[in-house]
Amino acid sequence: MNLSLLCHLLLIQILMIVVKNQGQAAATRLRISIEAAGEIKAYSYNSPEETMAIEEDVRTLVLNSDRLVQGTEINIYIIVFSDENEIINRVTVTSDQGVGRETTVTIPPEVTYGFVAVMFGFFALMGFMMWLLVKHASERESSRFVGK
Repeated sequence: MNLSLLCHLLLIQILMIVVKNQGQAAATRLRISIEAAGEIKAYSYNSPEETMAIEEDVRTLVLNSDRLVQGTEINIYIIVFSDENEIINRVTVTSDQGVGRETTVTIPPEVTYGFVAVMFGFFALMGFMMWLLVKHASERESSRFVGK
């Protein structure tokens, strides 16, 4: 019997997008649209103003805010499952004052992989410590009833 295994590499990628108002006035009726190359599995955001997030589909996230005061920013964190190297197809920022200018800072994948490896190691260590505590507690409990 010959068995073959087909593996498909699916990357879990974490992305942070910062939308900052560097203009001279507040941006009103702000709309941020993020189109990912893969499925957006989770997201969160920090905004100084009331902001609503809408998932238009599994690959598109839209945030709407009534305004963004000058000098403030919205931080958006996204986890994307993708087999592509480029995880974001497009980010657009529009407001009543116009279209935002895009500035990109790319973090090499090695940094993300290192972070994931460190987190995996941390959780493995915590799991091992929990196992030791449970084992020790059960041994103490069973030794109480041994004897007379």
